[in-house]
Amino acid sequence: MKSFKFRTILILMVILLYSVFIFVSESTQSYALNDKSKPEIDSVKVFQAWAHTENMAHLSEFEKIALHDLVIEDTWIYNIGWNTNDEQPYNYLATTLDPTALENAKRMNDELRNLNPKIKVICSLNYREGKVVKEQDDLEYWEKGDLPIDSKYWLKDGNGDIVPGWGEDVNGDGTIELSEIELGLIDFTNESFQALVVERVETLKDSGLFDGVFF
Repeated sequence: MKSFKFRTILILMVILLYSVFIFVSESTQSYALNDKSKPEIDSVKVFQAWAHTENMAHLSEFEKIALHDLVIEDTWIYNIGWNTNDEQPYNYLATTLDPTALENAKRMNDELRNLNPKIKVICSLNYREGKVVKEQDDLEYWEKGDLPIDSKYWLKDGNGDIVPGWGEDVNGDGTIELSEIELGLIDFTNESFQALVVERVETLKDSGLFDGVFF
């Protein structure tokens, strides 16, 4: 029974993705690579999730983004990151945006919404996994992991080691060791980590840059 349900869901997902592909193709088919005219923003009803438009080289990056009515991106769509520094270098512990980049981010936001007043920009906020970097004295703060290596927010296995979310078994011993982990799973059931996520969502909301959050 479970197998039947899984196959049914998988088939429905394939149909949905195919439908979206057809819809996007039909919506953008008139804009060939050699078409130097600027597309009418109001005529395009598609969404962009993380990856950017690869053709239409005659348009700026923002003009390409503005072709979509729904965009899912992280904060860097406006060239702004979370407020990390030498004293607090860990991205997932930061609850404010970089204040030195905020004014420019708001200008970029205004520019994007002038290009497409209907656009909705959703900020992606990761809570499932984070970048794992072993602590070293010679690392710059921006080179460090999303959390301290000994953070209580990492999901640990029975041996107390970080559970890998993504990694590569470089030495081929059948185990992804700490040095081979690129992304570690986070214990998002931890209530204090949940409180951090709430603070970050509130910051995104108060910034006025985004229309929602994607988890």
